[in-house]
Amino acid sequence: MYWLRVLGAIGPHRLVDSTRRHLEILDAMAARDVAAAQEAAAVHLAEVEEWTLADMDSHSIVA
Repeated sequence: MYWLRVLGAIGPHRLVDSTRRHLEILDAMAARDVAAAQEAAAVHLAEVEEWTLADMDSHSIVA
């Protein structure tokens, strides 16, 4: 878990992209659009998985 936190903090795309996606989730929740909130959350989780695996690869960390 430690490495995931470190990688999450230093990934070049993390801050901007993650913030944008969180705002999409919150906007959908505020609009009470459950389907849109679920979709944005699912997309975000897929992105985080992709980013984490790429970051682990770039740092030669074995999954």
